[in-house]
Amino acid sequence: MNDTTAQVKHSSTTLPNAAWLDNVADLPDHYHGFSWSPGVMPNNFLFFVRQDAAEMKPESVSHCLHHRYEMVIPYEGAGQVYVEGKIYTLEPGSALLLSPGTFHRYFDLPAEGFRWLFFTFELDANLGKKLATGAPYIIDNDDYERIAKSGELYTSYEVNDSLIFEVGLQMGRIIQSLQKKSAVSAIEDPDDKAQGTCELLNSITTYVHQNMEQAVRIGDLAKHVGISESNLRKTFRDSFGCSLGSYLQRSRLTRSVEIINRKDISISKIARLCGFESIFSFSQSFKKAIGMSPTAYRKHLTQKKPPIKMALQNDLNR
Repeated sequence: MNDTTAQVKHSSTTLPNAAWLDNVADLPDHYHGFSWSPGVMPNNFLFFVRQDAAEMKPESVSHCLHHRYEMVIPYEGAGQVYVEGKIYTLEPGSALLLSPGTFHRYFDLPAEGFRWLFFTFELDANLGKKLATGAPYIIDNDDYERIAKSGELYTSYEVNDSLIFEVGLQMGRIIQSLQKKSAVSAIEDPDDKAQGTCELLNSITTYVHQNMEQAVRIGDLAKHVGISESNLRKTFRDSFGCSLGSYLQRSRLTRSVEIINRKDISISKIARLCGFESIFSFSQSFKKAIGMSPTAYRKHLTQKKPPIKMALQNDLNR
């Protein structure tokens, strides 16, 4: 049997699962078909887990005000979350979806038995307009199963473009499906102290975020919220477990880490944008937090080396 005969015999073989072809008809218009563009497709996404309630304390602006979308899926432990002036209970069986720029605060979290999954991502601006965010949604076991399958792919040792695309596609479907689920009702009569504390943090966080370049001082914040500087310092520490000065310093450093890999911005300009009064004080603080100078860390990221976690707040204060 020559090669030509073999080829003919193969071409006449009936392939499996081809019955569906009988349902495909010719089309009068071969240029306007179905588009998947209305679907949600996360990009530049990350999974991470929080298992220590102490990690949820608002130590900087970035803890409560993100530039990315965030979905929170509790696996163990219940807590409360303040979003857009309302307080909700967030617990297993619910999921929270936040859009960029939405102030939020997690509190009343258990000291033990706490494990929440976070999925942060970016979206095309037009797709983001289709998402309703704010109140938590009720999810079921099927949703947890789909999230688990996505997580297994994400943590695979053989990560490639195909797997990354599949994870994004599956998580996008979950995010989009939330819009059709029941929303969790806000707590009808929240604790006045908790409400007031959240509103104070909202006011401080928003002010610092909007005036980062101005090297915001504690006196500026005291004037903004309308209480004395000493009272504000005490209230902040008692409410959030860290000093207001540390909060401001970490907010500046976190912002600098976010933009340090942008080659179109000089190191000196980053220092100004993040509220440092001199490039010397910026470099000194940055090295203490990251373990290397801003210039060295920029080179580190350019070489595709993994990001370095910022030192804990207690270490920065030493």
